[in-house]
Amino acid sequence: MSESDEEHYKSHRQRLKKKYKTAGRKALADYELIELLLSYALPRKDVKPLAKKLLKQFKGIRGLLDTSPLFLEKVEGLGEHSALIFSLVKDLTIKYFEPDIEAKVVLSSPDAVAEFIGSELKVYLENDLHSYLKAEIGTQSREFFMVVCLNSANQIVHKKILFAGTIDQAQVYPREIIKLALVENASAIILVHNHPSGNSKPSEDDIILTKRLENMARDFNLRIHDHVVVTGDTAFSIKANRILYL
Repeated sequence: MSESDEEHYKSHRQRLKKKYKTAGRKALADYELIELLLSYALPRKDVKPLAKKLLKQFKGIRGLLDTSPLFLEKVEGLGEHSALIFSLVKDLTIKYFEPDIEAKVVLSSPDAVAEFIGSELKVYLENDLHSYLKAEIGTQSREFFMVVCLNSANQIVHKKILFAGTIDQAQVYPREIIKLALVENASAIILVHNHPSGNSKPSEDDIILTKRLENMARDFNLRIHDHVVVTGDTAFSIKANRILYL
């Protein structure tokens, strides 16, 4: 790279930073946001072409952040060091939206779960369970099964991804779900799993599993408040029999 080229991209980068600092993300195109992020990992390189290439190859920011760093590092011009920055941003986003157990959110019924997960207006201490579930498992390429434990006051006391599976199925062991609830001294639980297909409508197996767990839970004085199926865009409440959000 010639000295004049280097000066050009340095001044361009400074203008980009100033633009973002002054007006925020809405002032930047998607490729400029990625370009600015890459500038911290590749400070001595013009990264605009790489930013545009990544967005095109992975079909936008969501696709880029959902891609494994092991795959990203193979992209020409990126490498291992730079690829990690995208998974770090994704994990920080998940952490930001992760419900704060200390906040003691009360989820007493499927309607309360629906309100908390679904409403874009209801944000509890800057944590949105809807966004958390979408980011944590909704966009995954294989199926995950999460259990959210509630105490006798219907407050979240624990949450855990208990099972991981293939692209279309996770092997779920009801005994392990009940065991987790008992260990955490839970009075009720919410079941959550994702559909990598993008269709949040529950399968017949999902409904059968819910009924089976309800029957088992009664023997331990446990309640199943809901079973929610999530994707990257929607969630379906099996108990309420309706989509919680779009």
